[in-house]
Formats: sequence, C-alpha cells, structure tokens
Amino acid sequence: RMQINRLITNTLAGVTSAHNATYKFELLTKGNPVTYNELQLAEKSGKTLRRMLGDAQVLKQNPTMGGEDFAYFQKAIPGYFFFLGCANPAKGITAGAHTPEFDIDEACLPIGVKLMTGLALDRLEEVGAK
Repeated sequence: RMQINRLITNTLAGVTSAHNATYKFELLTKGNPVTYNELQLAEKSGKTLRRMLGDAQVLKQNPTMGGEDFAYFQKAIPGYFFFLGCANPAKGITAGAHTPEFDIDEACLPIGVKLMTGLALDRLEEVGAK
C-alpha cells in the first residue's frame, strides 16, 4: 500500500514537472487491513461446513484483492471469513456484489443462519462450554 502511494506521488511529480505544473495529492483513506483466514480456524470451520453441506457444496476460494472491514475484528481475535453463495442463475440472479445489478436469492439466508449456528456450536463444544 505504501509502495502504491509512492508510485502515485512519483508519477504525479514526473508528469506535472514535465508540463511545468503542480499537484496536490492527499490520500483520504488508508483502506482496510488485509482480511485473511487464520489457518487453524479455517481448517476447523471448513470441516463444520463440509459436514453440514457436503463436500461438493464447500468450495475453496482463491485469494482476492477485495478489502473488508471484517479485518479490524481480526486484529483483536482470529477470524474466519467465508462467502455464502447467494446467486441463482435459474432466477436470473447472477450479478456480483457491489454492482448496480446485484441481487440475492433469499433462499440462501436460512442456510447462512444454519451454518453460523453450526460454527458457533462446534466452537463452543470445542472449548467445553455447556
């Protein structure tokens, strides 16, 4: 992130200098920290998801460059971030998040609640909560 800021500054300095101009660059936000899955928690959570949904329904997500404010929680405690599929091509619901066409097939919501409950119960059982 700091390297990108330096590159922007260097590019602006070069272009404006070449044209006898000036610039003012102010970074308004530093963005979110990196969102990542703590490996041990991801492995445990993956087992829960596969048990509840079956192997074919749990896909490993390739890393993405997306940012997420969930990362601030992960600074305090280990976190596990997963995507709940909410598309439904049969209903024409296929647009990606953060697009004007985005929609959600609400049939995924009870599945999400079930998964979150299962994850919580498995973690509570792991620590011996009654």
